[in-house]
Amino acid sequence: MELSFVIAALKRRIWIVLIFAQLGALPFILGTSPSTEANTFRSEALIEVLPEDGARTSAAQPDRYVLTQMEVLRSRELAAEVAERLGIAEGAGLIRRSTTIEQITDTDAVSVQVRLGDPQEARTVAQTIAEVYLERLIEADEATRQPDLDRINADLVTLREQLADVNQR
Repeated sequence: MELSFVIAALKRRIWIVLIFAQLGALPFILGTSPSTEANTFRSEALIEVLPEDGARTSAAQPDRYVLTQMEVLRSRELAAEVAERLGIAEGAGLIRRSTTIEQITDTDAVSVQVRLGDPQEARTVAQTIAEVYLERLIEADEATRQPDLDRINADLVTLREQLADVNQR
């Protein structure tokens, strides 16, 4: 179509153009209507999720590990522990409904986004989710290392006793 034809058609129907222009500007003129999205605050915690060096067996494994850890972050147990720690009366249901867990594309980072009506509460919940998750990882790591540490300590006690025996001779 020729530009002159389009301009001529718009001139004949200028009132339609003006109505659509006003309708498009109407939300900006009147302001935004109150909605639940406008009254919520979003807080985000970023967690880098990397498997242990021994767990890396192929290039596909880290992604699988990240997806598994995202399910841990979405779990009811973690949400219940966060709700208990913060003393939230609505409990784990509110935590799970207001939280979105997503992997950041092409990374091993996970975004924990919390949307609540109070900005301080949203920040506190996001931070507590990250803290509880990391504390659980540390506890699990310590639990797997503790038997080795106990064995090493027993060996040290035995060696000290043998050394003391040799020194007495």
